[in-house]
Amino acid sequence: MSQLLYNLFIKIYVISLNIAALFNPKAKKWIDGRRTVFQLLEQEKFNNPIWFHCASVGEFEQGYPLLSKLQEKNKESDFIITFFSPSGYEFIQKKYPELKIFYLPIDGKRNAEKFIEIVQPSAAYFIKYEFWLYYLKTLHTKQIPTFLVSGIFRNEQIFFTWYGGLHRQMLSYFSYLFVQTHESKKLLNEIGITHCGVFGDTRTDRVLALKKTILEFDIINEFCGDCKVFIAGSVWQTDHNILQKIIEKLPSNWKIILVPHEPDHYDASEFGKDITLYTHYTGPNHKILVVDTIGKLAFLYRKAHLAYIGGGYGKGIHNMLEAIVYNIPVLIGPKFKKFNEAVELINLGAAFCTESTDFEKTMDKLLKNKEFYNSVCEKSAKYISANTNVSERIMVFLETHKPFENT
Repeated sequence: MSQLLYNLFIKIYVISLNIAALFNPKAKKWIDGRRTVFQLLEQEKFNNPIWFHCASVGEFEQGYPLLSKLQEKNKESDFIITFFSPSGYEFIQKKYPELKIFYLPIDGKRNAEKFIEIVQPSAAYFIKYEFWLYYLKTLHTKQIPTFLVSGIFRNEQIFFTWYGGLHRQMLSYFSYLFVQTHESKKLLNEIGITHCGVFGDTRTDRVLALKKTILEFDIINEFCGDCKVFIAGSVWQTDHNILQKIIEKLPSNWKIILVPHEPDHYDASEFGKDITLYTHYTGPNHKILVVDTIGKLAFLYRKAHLAYIGGGYGKGIHNMLEAIVYNIPVLIGPKFKKFNEAVELINLGAAFCTESTDFEKTMDKLLKNKEFYNSVCEKSAKYISANTNVSERIMVFLETHKPFENT
């Protein structure tokens, strides 16, 4: 892709969103949120700011363990968090009011230079897969240390195609790329990107920290009682067919908790009438509880004996590690191959694809064979144990190697 095509793509994308904003509330928030971003930035006074950019909530949670460690080491610094999506911006702004949170202005030479001139970041961290040409180029030109955190790369991505020259150039602008897998490092090395290393996924640190958080949900505790619990997290309507089949296999004394990815656009009526909503809870004498609010899922998995992670019958599965950290078997849909942890967990035998030929037998074994169930739980624990302290290792590397000095 040439720079001309990149600029054209950005313009078409913005025009499309302006049109969509006429009838789509999320697109309207995306457009409206960026109208005043420079005005808001200019009203601030930043002290030695460190900039984190995330696509949405999931990427923020992924980067948070490293952010926390940097906060501990840089107590006088402001931390600037930018988001691409409205959902990330709105949720994190409410959850972390102490952080300075903004929308990222749309990528372009003028916007990137203006943003960086106002903020004057001492370092920049992009989480997982955010690549914006002009921001990266400007950071590189101004010799501001810039890092990719928990990057993941696959052979089919544009970086590794004959027409991916511009995107390969973007990678060269990073001071260092902390990637999740050896395969990612190998692919980068093959295109001449050698300033990278395998450190793993910072989400493991995050889910372990959340696991230690003590929270009591009176409604959840009352609903579950002493029953075994099946939790389906981040579910969409496209997950319903397989959920029906799973629920039919569950013993009659199990309780079921459904947590939709988008509560405002979720219909659970096809599961029958024995349902109560979290926000309109009417007591424990129901089979199914629908948690129609956001921000609770990561903590709810501690009540589960078996979990299903949604999205695998749509664009792709959501965060499996939030459930795996509780050492329980996890079920997922077929669209998981872009997610390294899913592939590894299935190969390990700690997670199971609902489209596999032996899934029916696997479900029977999980529900009826205690020895098999326990062996799966042990494999989950082993996986988490082998993938910890990612953020700490990144911090040690930053302090000892100082990779940005040669950029």
